[in-house]
Amino acid sequence: MPRLLEWKPGLQYWIIGEGPEEERICMTIAQMGIGKNAHLMKGVGDQELKERLDACSALLVPNIPINGDMEGFGIVCIEASVRGIPVIAARLEGLRDAVIEGETGDFFTPLDAGDCIRALRNVIEGKSLAHDVVARNTHEHFGWPFLFQRYLHEVFIF
Repeated sequence: MPRLLEWKPGLQYWIIGEGPEEERICMTIAQMGIGKNAHLMKGVGDQELKERLDACSALLVPNIPINGDMEGFGIVCIEASVRGIPVIAARLEGLRDAVIEGETGDFFTPLDAGDCIRALRNVIEGKSLAHDVVARNTHEHFGWPFLFQRYLHEVFIF
């Protein structure tokens, strides 16, 4: 986060959700002195989540590899990109299926802060992933017409 703030001093980073790392996240935010820029939000309802997504420049999904725990499909990536929000995700398991590189977002190497910053900068500074482009690409790759055809092919092998 400090490296990101050097690049964009006014950056706001919203961590939305709950889990076993909450206390550690809060302590890290305090220790780094970034409480004005990094915020942990718990108990966020559907409407507030939509409002947060609509207000953000990008969705960062910095998952890390955990032995014996695999990331599923990554539905949060689709929830963001269908709203036109580009996704920057760790190149892991199901996230690779939920983000179309260069069309709905970008990937970075898990646990590599430099590569994460590179991906964030590419998306935020770039013009190729404008909100309308991301939304259109998401509908093309994950909309019902596409998924229906894919389902028919996979299940019935047409």
